Amino acid sequence: MFDKPTISGNFTGNGFSVGVLPNRSQIETVIKSILSVKEISNLVISGNLYRGGEVIELNMEEMRKYPFALPVDGKHRIFVSTE
Repeated sequence: MFDKPTISGNFTGNGFSVGVLPNRSQIETVIKSILSVKEISNLVISGNLYRGGEVIELNMEEMRKYPFALPVDGKHRIFVSTE
């Protein structure tokens, strides 16, 4: 789903359009399917904005303010804890 997000990503396999980012529910679904997770009690999602050589970390709602945002594949950090 997120391997080549602008080409073959998204649930449709047709990629994400410019300005369309995956939503929280889509990301939770992918995490649950990959890691066989039954419940997610806390999920923090952020992305990076690259502007003039500067990298700014933004949360999901802040990222949606940028109409030309594109999801890209890359390294992801996932921290899992169990009870």
